[in-house]
Amino acid sequence: MSSSVIKFSSEDCGTCHKMSHYDSKVAEELGFTFIGVVLQDTATYKKYRKILLSKYPTKEGMGWPTYLIV
Repeated sequence: MSSSVIKFSSEDCGTCHKMSHYDSKVAEELGFTFIGVVLQDTATYKKYRKILLSKYPTKEGMGWPTYLIV
């Protein structure tokens, strides 16, 4: 099983969108699967929310974007 980089972001974060292509390329070059999760995409967010909340249960200290390697 390979590791993945999960990027949590928001449509309101301009930097998040500008970096998405770069993030994906770097993750793949390092041998990771890249998964982009946008807060406003509720179906995808619900799928990965448990992973985000395991690291940030109260979302304190979390910002956009947030990257987790799983």
